Amino acid sequence: MLCPLCRHIDFTTSPLQIELDSDDSYRWSSLPVSLRPAHISGRYFRYSHHCSLEELFQSADEGCQLCIQIRSELFHLRGHESNEDHHRGPLELRYYPHADKKENQTSIKEVVAVALTPIRQVKISLDFVQYAGKSDHQNTKLD
Repeated sequence: MLCPLCRHIDFTTSPLQIELDSDDSYRWSSLPVSLRPAHISGRYFRYSHHCSLEELFQSADEGCQLCIQIRSELFHLRGHESNEDHHRGPLELRYYPHADKKENQTSIKEVVAVALTPIRQVKISLDFVQYAGKSDHQNTKLD
């Protein structure tokens, strides 16, 4: 089950945003390619999500699977389970255009959930996986 916000995610209505400057890109260039974030260019499309953590938590409590995942990942980050004002803020989802990862005919798209708190942006990376379907020759009947 998905809440109405998650059910209607659409990055095509967002203008291209710029996040990183050249200094940030340089900082990542010293790492091996396999350890660099996929969104190294800093260009992204955004989708406004819940207006507050309380709304996210309520949606998760009502059974939205994506909201449950985002809430769970936020709880792994220290402080986001508190009620302090500096841990509060709206949420947005970001899609950083990049080539999809492929593993064993499985396509993986990376989307980042961002909690926009007054003191910093808390980012949670999520992978959306699309498994390859069976081809016709694999659907043979066994006697």
